[in-house]
Amino acid sequence: MRYVIFSLILLSGTAFSFSSNSIMFSEGSYRSLPLSKEIRSKLERSSRISMDVFNPSKNNKIFYLVFEDENSVDYWTKLNFKTTLVSGKNKLVFDLTRKLGERGSHQVERTLNFKKIKKAFVFIEPDGHVGKKQFEISDIAIFNPPELKPPEGMRMFSFGDYYKGELPDFFTIINDKTMYGKNKPNGFLEVDVWRSEDDQIEPKWVSKSIGVNKAVFRMTLPPGEYQYHLVWDRVGYWDVPFWGKRKFFIDGFPETIETRTNVSDFMRDYLSLTKEPTAKDHPYEFYLKRILSPLQGEFKVESSFVDFKFTGDPSGASLNMIMVWPKGISSDAKKFLKALDVEAKERFEQKYRRVLRPDTSKDGFSVGVVHTGENLRPNTSCKPKSSNRLVTAKNGNVALDICVVGDQDKEVVFDFGTLKSGENKIKPDDWELAKYKYRFKALDLNHETYELRVEDLEYGKDNRFLPNGHRKSFFHIRLKRDSVPEGEYSGKLKITQGEHSRALSIKLHVLNKKYKDSVINAGVIGLSPFPKTYFTANQLQDVDYSYHLKALEKLNEIGLKVFTDIPTPSISYDKEFKKFTLASKDVEKFIGRSSSRDVFLYDGKFPKNLLNGHFRNASQDLDSFSINLKQQFKKFLKRMDGKSLVYLYSDEATGYRNAVEEDTKLGRRIKSLLPGIKIGGFGNLYEWEKGKGLYQTWDFGLYSDIPSVKEFQKLDRHRQEFGLYNLCAGPDEDLSFCFGTMLYRLQKNGIKHYFEWHASAIHNYPGYDLDGRESDIAFFYPSNSGKIVMTRRYVQALMGMEKFNKLNLLENSLASSTLGSKEKNKISKFLGKINDGPLFPIARFKSSKGNLKRFVDENLDDLMLELY
Repeated sequence: MRYVIFSLILLSGTAFSFSSNSIMFSEGSYRSLPLSKEIRSKLERSSRISMDVFNPSKNNKIFYLVFEDENSVDYWTKLNFKTTLVSGKNKLVFDLTRKLGERGSHQVERTLNFKKIKKAFVFIEPDGHVGKKQFEISDIAIFNPPELKPPEGMRMFSFGDYYKGELPDFFTIINDKTMYGKNKPNGFLEVDVWRSEDDQIEPKWVSKSIGVNKAVFRMTLPPGEYQYHLVWDRVGYWDVPFWGKRKFFIDGFPETIETRTNVSDFMRDYLSLTKEPTAKDHPYEFYLKRILSPLQGEFKVESSFVDFKFTGDPSGASLNMIMVWPKGISSDAKKFLKALDVEAKERFEQKYRRVLRPDTSKDGFSVGVVHTGENLRPNTSCKPKSSNRLVTAKNGNVALDICVVGDQDKEVVFDFGTLKSGENKIKPDDWELAKYKYRFKALDLNHETYELRVEDLEYGKDNRFLPNGHRKSFFHIRLKRDSVPEGEYSGKLKITQGEHSRALSIKLHVLNKKYKDSVINAGVIGLSPFPKTYFTANQLQDVDYSYHLKALEKLNEIGLKVFTDIPTPSISYDKEFKKFTLASKDVEKFIGRSSSRDVFLYDGKFPKNLLNGHFRNASQDLDSFSINLKQQFKKFLKRMDGKSLVYLYSDEATGYRNAVEEDTKLGRRIKSLLPGIKIGGFGNLYEWEKGKGLYQTWDFGLYSDIPSVKEFQKLDRHRQEFGLYNLCAGPDEDLSFCFGTMLYRLQKNGIKHYFEWHASAIHNYPGYDLDGRESDIAFFYPSNSGKIVMTRRYVQALMGMEKFNKLNLLENSLASSTLGSKEKNKISKFLGKINDGPLFPIARFKSSKGNLKRFVDENLDDLMLELY
């Protein structure tokens, strides 16, 4: 492997020689890379660039490497590499042949023209924790990985819309236009394409696929015995790639037939990756190789070709890759496949960089209590603790996260004692206990960096849990009772592993108070964790409805009121197929359980299925359909128990979509077809001038931030209801702060609605967070048992809402006659510190949240006990 090492130059002009091979630069400063003739030539002829970057900060930092050519004019016409740096040394490798834009988002379908390269630079995104120490880049290299060579006679085909140079030369590219003929000895005899896909994964030769309803692929081969290796699956990108039936034939004889007939079949496949990985597992083997497991077999050619036939329903037969070789070279072919697998894993590691953080926990057995806002990883501090205090109201949520360090293989057993306060008791059965399961989770939205950290909760049998190969495990304890009499309860929780045992003393103070409902309507985008799918079965709608109810119940339990999307009303035609009706009894029952006066719609089937008219029967013309639709929708609104229906149809039109005019027209169409509906969307007040023509048509606007309080007046003038969304959408966000202190500040400043991302933004397989464009962020998972599974984000929101309720109680007490002036002065002083300083813009407020968060965590419960 040959390398060319950069000589780097600071913007100030200070030169770094080839021998020094390093550059020091500061956060927030752009640093250009020199482009000498030698470097330009090497970039033009190479496919990779690597470097070491040292992050001197204790915090994660966002790092950019950017290349521009003569036609680069904006972000989307540059080659942008973005990754998360952890503290210390980071080894980075980037693919120079990637399309412009960013990973997974390409507005311009081309690669960078390194012959015409104009500029290259690096940049560290400032985040409010800017330190004085400088970052260091060293060991920069430009190179081509060593090429593999398949054995003579081995044929390899990769299906999809690959561009020249994207795959190793030994692959023959087959797209949906590659038809068999005189000049094409290998191609389709026939092909009925469902959809061609690019799942944006590595290795590239399994990233793209051609989904077919039916296809016959002919391969020209001399007579003989052969073996094949077929991948006819895909990971998926924004969807779940499952089917009801698919078939594979070789020369007319069935080789395999796969069927899935009911919801249980579907869920078994959908949840196949929810097994917890150990600390030693690698996501390439643990996930990707299992999803793309090959079909292998043998066949005989007696003429001069072989025909492979595929049939399947949507997303079933996804032609990905096929390899064929004479049986006589089987040993060499298998050696090559093994070498190709090694390279595939290396390419996977280059695209998805794993971050390892050292675990400094001491050997032996220990038990600790975890801070509410922490992301739980193998290196999370687990300081031994023998006692813990909890403070709540009579209708509060009592919850606690515990860490256990010990043997990675031995069972951990929990034994709850009875907590007593006079005659009142909290019995062992009043608690529920779950173990957090580790997952490979993305650190950034584009999946450039990942780590092992906890995600979803798993309930054990008889409070017994296996660590599953992890020395450090985390557990969530929650009191199941809706209310508890006031009092000071005390008792012990015993944790045992093998011959080791520790007791954690718990003191629970239940105040003689009840939390009141919040003024602000807080909640999540989305609701049901049941996925969208092309799979069809009779029970799908019932299962989805059940998950809607369960998710709504879980939100209600912690005081979250709003969500988006409701179960879909069923549509049925009369005997003559002239008119349809909307059957909505179940939907009305569901809406009746919502505590919000507005019902929000965003990304569900309803009302999209009404607007697109795909269900319209051919016997009903368009005019009759429109009249029928308006009549049925008016009846539906009347049955909504006086609640408004708000359709958030416009999604960031001033941003990536650039669809202001398009969405304005669509809004008018929605109002025309669905009389009585309110319309709105997700907008950006920083781009008001660009989007105001659209925003002014909305009844309800949700915005990503508010630049200043002046924006309130602007929105009030247009008589628009408004709120905020996705203030804490990142994978590393602390929702105990966002739904706690920050939510209190939002309510105090007049915000009426706040939606956070997301109830269940699982793009494909639950548990596999390296599949789609954005990181999986969820409150809920589905399960094989039909129960709803909560995640760490849900737990953090629960704990945040408990803090919010305490702050709300203090605020309400200022107007109470039961407290004296001395107590009220203490409350005013305490809340004054919390409300000190501007809230808007939220991004700036959040960047300096550390001291405020610490102040609330250290003083809130003490004040509650002193006052109540």
